[in-house]
Amino acid sequence: MLPPKIVILLILPLNIFGNHIFSFIPKSRNEDLISVVLDFMDEQESPVFMNLYTCWSKNDILHISHKLWNKNHRLRILTNIDAPTYSSNIWEYEVILVDMRCKNVDRIFEKDEREILFKQPSRWIVIGNVSDIISRNLNIGVDSKFFVIEEFENNFHVYAIFKYSKDFVEFDSNKIATWSRKTGIESYNHLCIGRNRTDLKRLQLKISYVLTNLDSLNHLWDYSITFHIPRLLSSGESMASLC
Repeated sequence: MLPPKIVILLILPLNIFGNHIFSFIPKSRNEDLISVVLDFMDEQESPVFMNLYTCWSKNDILHISHKLWNKNHRLRILTNIDAPTYSSNIWEYEVILVDMRCKNVDRIFEKDEREILFKQPSRWIVIGNVSDIISRNLNIGVDSKFFVIEEFENNFHVYAIFKYSKDFVEFDSNKIATWSRKTGIESYNHLCIGRNRTDLKRLQLKISYVLTNLDSLNHLWDYSITFHIPRLLSSGESMASLC
C-alpha cells in the first residue's frame, strides 16, 4: 500500500505583491482624469465611498478601483440607472462620479433631480464642460456641492457651479482647483457656501412676520441662522471670516 500523499496548500494574500500585480495591466486611457479625481478627493479630507456612473472600460475601472482602495476609499459601480444612487444613509461620506461622455447622462440627472440629490449633503464630481451642464438648467442650488472637472489643454480645472433659486436661469461658479500633468494640484480653494450667500442677486426671500407683535423685526436674525440669510459684515470683517 502506497503512503498517503501530503498536499500543502499555500494561500497568499494579493496585497503582499503590492503594485506589481497591476504592472501587467495596460495603461488606462483615462489615467489623467483618474489622477485628477483622486487628488481632488484627497483634498476633501475624509474617507469617501464613490458611486460611479460610467461607460469606462474594465481596465479603467480596475485602475480607479485599485487606486481608491489604496487611499482607503471604496467604489460602487452603478450599471442600473434606476438603482438607488446611494449605498447607505450617510450621504456626507459618499460621492457621485459621472462622466458626461457616457450615454444616459440626462436620465441620471433627471432621476437624481427628482430625488433632490443635488442638495447637501450630496457631493457630485462631474467630468465634462461647465457650459454643457448649465445648458441643462438643473436645480443645483447655492448650498450644493456640485464639482465639474473640465480639461484645458494640458491642465484640468475644477469648478463648483450653482444658482440662487430653482427659477433662476443664470448660474454662478467658484474655481476650486487647478491640476496639471506635471505637478498635480497646483491650487486649491476650499468651497465656502457661506460666502456664496453674501450676494443673493436680489433674490426675494420669504419670512414669517407677525403684524400684531412689534418685536418681530428683532427676531429676523433667527432666520439668518436657520435659513442662512447673509448678515452685514461688521467693520474690519472679511468675507473669508464667514467660512
